[in-house]
Amino acid sequence: MCSPTLVISAISSALSFQQSQAEANEKTRQQNEQNRIAKQDSINKMAQEDLRIRQVANQSLDKNAVVERDRRKATATATVQAGESGVSGISVDRLMADFMRQEGEFKNSTLTNLKAELQQSDSNKKSISIGQSANSTSVSKFNPLPSFANASLAFANDYYTYKGIQDQRKSDESIKT
Repeated sequence: MCSPTLVISAISSALSFQQSQAEANEKTRQQNEQNRIAKQDSINKMAQEDLRIRQVANQSLDKNAVVERDRRKATATATVQAGESGVSGISVDRLMADFMRQEGEFKNSTLTNLKAELQQSDSNKKSISIGQSANSTSVSKFNPLPSFANASLAFANDYYTYKGIQDQRKSDESIKT
């Protein structure tokens, strides 16, 4: 017949092993959740950065369109006024060239600013990727061997203690008889 102490020890060892496994599974679940959150955060930040750079590009294009429209309007006004007043020649040509120069300088400035924004956006995206890596964790898998070995050793210790007590009782009884 099996000793109640050994039964309790076996159950305790089995529960200890199951507890270790449950803790490891929960830790893995938490690590996976942390990685999912880090990935979603990175996706959101990338989308925000893409939206920001599209808005900056559209603003630059809009500014360039306004400047071009204003230049055309000023050129047409100057041409009409020069024709009405009978002025022509080099002074009108220089005035038109100045309108073109100002427009070109403005467009060049907005394109240079846009290039700088694009470079900054690329840098921001690299930082976002690094941030995702920093916020992610490595996912550990449950290794049952150490927990099983620990539970087995605990049971073996209880068994040999029980066996030692039984052997001691037998030896004490054999001495009495």
